[in-house]
Amino acid sequence: MVLSDLLTAVKAQEGVLPATYTHIADAATTEVMAGAGWIVGINLNSLGTVAAGATIYDAASAAAIAGSLEIGHPSWTTLAATPAYLPIGPDGDGLAVNNGIVIVTTGTFDITVASRAK
Repeated sequence: MVLSDLLTAVKAQEGVLPATYTHIADAATTEVMAGAGWIVGINLNSLGTVAAGATIYDAASAAAIAGSLEIGHPSWTTLAATPAYLPIGPDGDGLAVNNGIVIVTTGTFDITVASRAK
């Protein structure tokens, strides 16, 4: 048994739900999850345009956006290679959200968001 299998087994015993994955491939407003939970990580599948970015909101819907966390940089090319995984939160355990997760992407790039319901 490898370490990741062991961690999965322990989390299952603790009642932690598995992550769900949302793929976003263009500029859009995407409702990733409704309700309380965690955003666990973001995988940058490809860099896309230089002006690409994502703003992550703790919100129930795109109409209720308030407060945000931004990822991105005017030059994504500073990353050595894609795909690249960006864990979120201490030890990659996730960042808690109270209302849901809405992500607004700009430019054209390809990401996959990992989230977990409460």
